[in-house]
Amino acid sequence: MKKTIIRLILALFLIAAVLSHSQDAHAKEKPFRCQLTMRLTSIKVSWKQPKGAVKYKIYRADVTKKKIYDAEYPEEKDYKKIKTVKNAGSYVDKKVRQNRYYTYMVKAFDKKGRLVKSTYEPDYLEYGCAGLGQPEIRNDGYGENNTNGPKKIYLSMNQDDAAASVTNVKYIIYRKKEGSKKYKKLAEVKSNNFYVDYKDKTVKPGSTYYYKVKVVKNDGRRTWSSKKSKAVIIPASNFTAKYKVNFLTPAGVFTDRSVLDVKLRLKNASKYNGKTMLLRSEASYSAGQKGASVDNGHMYKIRLTDYSTDNKNWTPIPAKGVKLPKSGWLYLKGQIINDGSEEAIWFGGSDPGWAFSNIGQEEIEGLLHYYGPGLGYTSFGLNCITGKGGAYLEWD
Repeated sequence: MKKTIIRLILALFLIAAVLSHSQDAHAKEKPFRCQLTMRLTSIKVSWKQPKGAVKYKIYRADVTKKKIYDAEYPEEKDYKKIKTVKNAGSYVDKKVRQNRYYTYMVKAFDKKGRLVKSTYEPDYLEYGCAGLGQPEIRNDGYGENNTNGPKKIYLSMNQDDAAASVTNVKYIIYRKKEGSKKYKKLAEVKSNNFYVDYKDKTVKPGSTYYYKVKVVKNDGRRTWSSKKSKAVIIPASNFTAKYKVNFLTPAGVFTDRSVLDVKLRLKNASKYNGKTMLLRSEASYSAGQKGASVDNGHMYKIRLTDYSTDNKNWTPIPAKGVKLPKSGWLYLKGQIINDGSEEAIWFGGSDPGWAFSNIGQEEIEGLLHYYGPGLGYTSFGLNCITGKGGAYLEWD
């Protein structure tokens, strides 16, 4: 009896070990997927033939309207059967429309017609485009050597990585000025590369421009053309905005205060600044008296609440913010907030008798947002002692 029980226990352990090994092997098995090779007139669908499979049914779904990375994936019922092949590992789909995006599903069957495997996955999507697709055009105005400004705008363009990748093409760039209805051809750039850069030196300082691009290929028999890209919008303005700033509230040390109401004014110091929005938000404020270093200074938060153009009639700053006028002062009311870590609020204002009095923010949205020709988040600083400030978009 004891030997029988021991044999049963050993058998159970053996079965568990086999099942565990089988599950581990299944977990490590690569999914059955198809690969797409895009051409100008067709899409090649390839797959590795599973063991026991002799027949394959190929299905296709048009995902042109869903061609974004976070798109809703097509359901299995959205695929339509287009072909059945035997003992093959690929199929060339020539019945595709130019510059439309397709995804494919392959089902493998054995000799008895039983389903062996399917490439369908509800949370996986690989799509391709026959033709040149839709290229991309981007703002390339960042970095030490490529800096947009009032007299030049840098662009970078590339072919659609979901479409046929071809050499010896033309990138045709189109441009329109803000307020215009029609795009006009700006330039043609020949390239043997998947991407190309371009510098527009014909911009008018202070204007904002919209750019699009398309790719054209002539193979000697016919000319192929992509869709136009989506637009990129870039102002021909200062990469770094220039401001004048002035506190109207006198400097001082305010004891037993958790909040100090302050008033300041701000204006553009260059006619080529891009758009600046003042927001109902917070930034850092630091102050220190003569002889103090920034490390030994006092740090607070400053928050804007109201604005005025004449220093008489005041309006709460709306949620979307208020635009800084091209010329003239914008008056602002705000609050400097003591988080309770100090007994007093040290406020330098615009007093040159203080060592520093600064408002600033880096790499996150603060009370000022600059829509300049760069990329990323606004970094800005306002030196209230010198009355000068600046803002730019920090590439992220």
